[in-house]
Amino acid sequence: MDIFYSINGDAERITLPDHYYDVCTPTNLAELVTSFYWRQRPLDPPRRVCTVHLKRVDGIDMGMFEVVRNLRPIYTASPKREA
Repeated sequence: MDIFYSINGDAERITLPDHYYDVCTPTNLAELVTSFYWRQRPLDPPRRVCTVHLKRVDGIDMGMFEVVRNLRPIYTASPKREA
């Protein structure tokens, strides 16, 4: 399963096993991609709050999330309200 997403405007892609789609909620996926994103950037200090857009998860736009870093590298996501 390919996940196309953006974090604070940076477009990214991650490939996960298909069973993730069955067991993860959209907020779980937002937390997962945020954790992956910051692990790929060990020299950049992670932001406390990130805006994550799950643009295409198995062909579906799952929306935008505000993801808060509670402890490094633990993140908590919540659906983002429409502006």
